[in-house]
Amino acid sequence: MRHGKVHDRFPNDLPPVLPSRLKGSYLYGGPLKVHFGHVIVDSIIRLWAFDRERHKGVVFAFFPRPTDTVPNWFFDIVSLFGVERDDVYIVREPTVVENLEFFEPGSRLGTAPHPWYLHYLEGLPIVKIHNTPKDIYFGRTHILHRGGMLGERYFGQLLEESGFQYVKPELHDIHTQVSMIENADRIVFAEGSSIYSAELLARTNARVFMIPRRKIGERVFAPTLRPRGSFAVLGNPESLVGEANRHGLIRANGPSYTTDPEALHTDMRRHDLIEDRPFSNSAFKDAEQIDFWNYYKSRNRIYAALNAGRLSALLPIFWKRIQRRKAN
Repeated sequence: MRHGKVHDRFPNDLPPVLPSRLKGSYLYGGPLKVHFGHVIVDSIIRLWAFDRERHKGVVFAFFPRPTDTVPNWFFDIVSLFGVERDDVYIVREPTVVENLEFFEPGSRLGTAPHPWYLHYLEGLPIVKIHNTPKDIYFGRTHILHRGGMLGERYFGQLLEESGFQYVKPELHDIHTQVSMIENADRIVFAEGSSIYSAELLARTNARVFMIPRRKIGERVFAPTLRPRGSFAVLGNPESLVGEANRHGLIRANGPSYTTDPEALHTDMRRHDLIEDRPFSNSAFKDAEQIDFWNYYKSRNRIYAALNAGRLSALLPIFWKRIQRRKAN
């Protein structure tokens, strides 16, 4: 997909290089970007079709940085589909494959999974991990440099005070991540890849709630989660405004802020996720400002480079601009 349209033709301006060649029959696995969310929604959705008697392996198109290495957790995930490390062929240059088979994805980003694919997922060899938390909060305050909603820590504190356990899924193997989602009673997640382990489940009994950070959040996550169980978006996504990232660009790794934080608080109380106490606008503003400074100063190397351009003088101005926009 590019700008809302499917591009399914080879470009006319392929570089004039001698291509590599792979003999035999292979399954096309899809693009491979070293990012958990992209692996889950792009790189495993055709692996249901892998047949060792039919395919010599699975071909993945690697992008975008040629210096990236493929982490072990990628091989842990594809092994659930019967694809071992030696079955993986990662293409980094123009390559001719003798026979490359393309199968229909069982699931697509922003589209509900096929019922037959959900049935297939029931047979994945997930090792069941017990004694995982019943009330889980997948927050983003520890990875705020990758994008998040300013002020999330205010709501996170309320959730933790109400018994939710803050979980960093990247610290756990894929079996534990999936088991957490399967075993939980309630899950609150800040919009992002933390919930994507649910793509390996056919269903979950957990009530899942999302703290959005973009207006499009429901459109992206609802098709994945609602066929598997209960899902609701908290607050008012239309109140969210995206801001530039540390490079001055509007991207998914940039921060956003909400002009209606009380709506998020009201929804949390309505769903009995937090204790019944009034919303504190002053406490929220304090949390929002902490998140703001943590985001723009969270990577020392980048901050030092930007600081050479008097970022320290510009950030207070940027913060005041956000406050003026919210006031209007």
